[in-house]
Amino acid sequence: QVDCFDVFLSHTWQTSGRLKIWALLLRTGWPCILILWCFFNVMAASLYVAELLPYHTWYYDMSYNFEGWVPHGVWMRVSAILAVLLGLAVAPFRCSSEICFVDVVSIDQADPQLTRLGVYGLAGFLSRSKELRVLWSPPYLSRLWCIFELAAFRKANPTGQVVLAPLYVETMIGIVLIGLTIIMVTFMFAQILAWGAMGYISIAISTCPALPLIHYIRRILREKRRLVDALASFDLHEAGCSSDFDREFIYSRISLWYGSPEAFTDYVRGPLFQELAGSLHGIQVPISYWALLGAVEASSLLEFQMSCYLGGAPWDTLLSQFLASVLATVVWRVVCLNI
Repeated sequence: QVDCFDVFLSHTWQTSGRLKIWALLLRTGWPCILILWCFFNVMAASLYVAELLPYHTWYYDMSYNFEGWVPHGVWMRVSAILAVLLGLAVAPFRCSSEICFVDVVSIDQADPQLTRLGVYGLAGFLSRSKELRVLWSPPYLSRLWCIFELAAFRKANPTGQVVLAPLYVETMIGIVLIGLTIIMVTFMFAQILAWGAMGYISIAISTCPALPLIHYIRRILREKRRLVDALASFDLHEAGCSSDFDREFIYSRISLWYGSPEAFTDYVRGPLFQELAGSLHGIQVPISYWALLGAVEASSLLEFQMSCYLGGAPWDTLLSQFLASVLATVVWRVVCLNI
């Protein structure tokens, strides 16, 4: 038993459960991924220096103040892939002080009577919650129970925080992570099969997966426009509900709290829209996600940095290469995605 909830997770059952699990997994698991990324990459670099990891090829490098043949491996890229997979695997076991209300586990699902009591007592749970976190997806504002949670929370917590957490953000990050992984794996095989005189061909082959990746990202970002339109054109009477009794119950509560269904519609289109409008600018990607994407791409770039180090490049060459090829490239990619 708890006295209050830090977060009340609001979502619609019409959206895929796998998508919501992925979003919550990424939101809680990114620290694990970054910690493992640092650990695995440091280990790979140390084993490279100790000459305990094999190289799969050599290439001729021409950098600032350095020119010559250098060895090249795949282990830092492998480290990044392992960090993502293991980080997501251990994320559910990560300790957290945040207490969340999630209907599927916070309301008894085995006893129909207790389930009914829990559902019709949602207003009480909401009154004891500090934050309403909306896992938004396109059907959200078309479901009456979702709207009820929104109405009850704002009435019970006039100063409480309503946080929009659009699922398209985690969907986009997931697609980019998959795309980066495919590109890295493709590049590794292309290097092995077509390095040397065919180096440019290996680069061209490895970038081919980026084309469908860009297409899917553009499709996902259209949901942001749908979110803005859904708030601006909201109409309570268009929201669906499978039970007439539930509909009458929700309408009676909203009328009691806001005066009438029409008044609540005006509230969503006006004050609530203005409250949430600030968070709708940009793609709304947290800086932690940008750090995650940057780290995964940096592993591939650091592989070349390690090759130059093992090939005997001087420190000024390594520093200039890090600033221009690693740091600047990652920052540029993040800026382009954010735009």
